[in-house]
Amino acid sequence: MNRAYRLSPEHFAGLAPCAASVFVAQPVLSAALAVEGFSALWSIGKLKEQEERVRKG
Repeated sequence: MNRAYRLSPEHFAGLAPCAASVFVAQPVLSAALAVEGFSALWSIGKLKEQEERVRKG
């Protein structure tokens, strides 16, 4: 089972808010960006796992 994935365009939907959260001065907005980015990255991983389960049958 190969756990290494290439970076796809979907990853940037999660990486961009995470990176932006570091540079935002407002704590609430920074936290919201970090949570949104992390949840986007988490769901990408879950979709990849689902594709693998469907492929196995």
